[in-house]
Amino acid sequence: MLTASPVYVEQHKTITQPSDLAEHNCLLISQERQRHHWYFNKGKSKRKVSVTGNLISKGGSPLLIAALKGCGVLLLSEWMVKPYLESKELVAILPDWTVNHRENGSGEIYAIYKDAQYPKLNTRAFLDFMVKKLGQI
Repeated sequence: MLTASPVYVEQHKTITQPSDLAEHNCLLISQERQRHHWYFNKGKSKRKVSVTGNLISKGGSPLLIAALKGCGVLLLSEWMVKPYLESKELVAILPDWTVNHRENGSGEIYAIYKDAQYPKLNTRAFLDFMVKKLGQI
């Protein structure tokens, strides 16, 4: 989901279409030295938008904290931002668009573990927990 804090939204130009992001500070997941693009889909319409920002991180947590502080526009999985949307600490941006870090990304989460007939109990417990937790979204 694409989100930002209410403070950021209030203090910056309104985002009504994906191309408006060129004028905003986007909080970015590191892709090494590659340019950053976000990919938007809405019905049959597809857009590739080049985004820039002053904070790049390998993980989503620092970016989430920055977004909560009003530092920019954030693209993270719904399960990471949902509690903050519910508490209104973040608001959805372009909610009619599906957005992804990768052109053909699905947003799916995979669990990969060493091949065995039965996974270890702690692995099975973790997988069951994640299925239950993510199934609530």
